[in-house]
Amino acid sequence: MVSPRLRRSKAWDFNWWQLKMTATIRLGDSLKNMLGIPGLYTIEPGRNVRETMLALGIKPDLVAMVSVNDEIESKDYMIQEGDAIRLMAVIGGG
Repeated sequence: MVSPRLRRSKAWDFNWWQLKMTATIRLGDSLKNMLGIPGLYTIEPGRNVRETMLALGIKPDLVAMVSVNDEIESKDYMIQEGDAIRLMAVIGGG
């Protein structure tokens, strides 16, 4: 007889190879407001940041800085599993 403490819950009944690994893209407030789109996206890795921006409808010229896991990267950075990406807009003033 198995103790109730040792029984696995239904939450653990899954196949690990069926899990999709993802990354997240968060837009800075000025970029989000400028484009009028949501500020957080969950994406699949495998493309670079520039291609992903285009797929989301964001013109790469509007983005001044790309931060990946709190490190500045180029728009050609290949997105990997678990990456937390932040896009900041070009801001002008005078």
